[in-house]
Amino acid sequence: MKKWYAFVLLVFLAACAENKNISNQLQGQKSLLAPNEIRIIDEKGNPVTGATVQVGYTAEAFPNNVLTTDQNGIMTIPNEWKNEEPVTIIADNFIRATYLHQKPEANVFVVHTYREQPTQELKGITTGFGELKRDDKIDFGLVLPLMSKTTLFQFDMGLFISPDSDIIEIMGRKMSVPSNVSLPDQTERYLFFNIRFNKPQYRTYFHEAGEYELIAAHGQFPFKKMIGEFESGKGFTEVVNLFDFLEGGLHLATAPGSSDLVINDFKLQGKQTVKAPQIPEGFSYFASSLQTQNNLMYPADVKRLLSNESISLKMSPLSTENMLLAAVAKEEKLEGGATRLNPSMSIAILPFVSGVTQTYLPLVAEPKVNGENIVVTAPKADSFNQLGTYLSLQDVKIERLETEYVERVTKKWEIYSANWENEIRLPKVGSDVEIINNLRWESIFLATKASSVIATGPEMFDVAEYITRNATNL
Repeated sequence: MKKWYAFVLLVFLAACAENKNISNQLQGQKSLLAPNEIRIIDEKGNPVTGATVQVGYTAEAFPNNVLTTDQNGIMTIPNEWKNEEPVTIIADNFIRATYLHQKPEANVFVVHTYREQPTQELKGITTGFGELKRDDKIDFGLVLPLMSKTTLFQFDMGLFISPDSDIIEIMGRKMSVPSNVSLPDQTERYLFFNIRFNKPQYRTYFHEAGEYELIAAHGQFPFKKMIGEFESGKGFTEVVNLFDFLEGGLHLATAPGSSDLVINDFKLQGKQTVKAPQIPEGFSYFASSLQTQNNLMYPADVKRLLSNESISLKMSPLSTENMLLAAVAKEEKLEGGATRLNPSMSIAILPFVSGVTQTYLPLVAEPKVNGENIVVTAPKADSFNQLGTYLSLQDVKIERLETEYVERVTKKWEIYSANWENEIRLPKVGSDVEIINNLRWESIFLATKASSVIATGPEMFDVAEYITRNATNL
């Protein structure tokens, strides 16, 4: 059971997303500033009052280089600021942020709200399965929020793994099932036993109260074949093609609250073909058809491909635009038989053109700490437009559930550069970042194919088409 749970997590890369466009927010806010003003805002465009802003690598870099934002989130650029400098923002209840190579000119910087695990619960029952007959297939429901492109690129397992699991009992044995997965009442036979599955409820969690767009999907997998694959030692990434998504329903629901969700409003049946490129040995190529709805996306299908292999993906009839998420990734086995995804991963989100061989950014080495510097290795990819580098310091809590590891990731520091960096010097600012569990540095390089695209900060993820990432635990 835990194996197919892990697959569900890999497939959808989904987190609690909001419908927002950071790029549009920044352009609008910049136009309102005087030439000597800088504004600090949150991810919703609200001013951040009382933020400490340090220009330079130390508090003594030059006179008047540490400032505080006013009630409108604005600070005045000091006359002593002459050259490109890092700008670091610290504010209560926000993640520390640093913007590298900044000139003394009007600008808007975004800081993200500090978040731990989501607590706003939405629960209910998934309906519409009908009477399920014995057919050697396990039917399940999966409830996910629609997601932004930024959320998909900033892939964080701890965000979309449900904080809680529900316990079901099968043949006297207790098994945990993720709370956003439902199992309609059904009975299948295995060996000499009739096994009943019955967990119609789902629960999913959000960081904030409010309305959310969701998809409730109906999927199946062959029961006996899946057991046989796992007993033969295969990992969950090797069995993803056994999952078949049949239909779904789109919903608007309020958290916290209760809402029953129908899973059979539309069929997933139209198909387009994707072809994998040549990929590194030991890695797999995962392709997911993404459907758009109000500038957000939801997955309709996912498959694993080998080098140069072609395969068809199901589509939704309701989509206004078809997108393709493609990831080069691999599963690795850890001590004791547990598995996890290797942090080295390359992801692309592009318009879905049937039959076209996809490209991806090369995989990169993990970041390394060298005194006050973080050494990163930019990809060698001359055919891509270099959009920027993102580095984050994370507090990672690792929990083991049966044969899988679950990570709870809390970001503590985000660093942005509009260049591809090879070494990043860390500013000395304020008190040290508090790490309670395990410390991790993660690096992400972002790119597009279009050479005219320029972005900075979180808006890089809005306009990116390709990323390559890696991480190191300390």
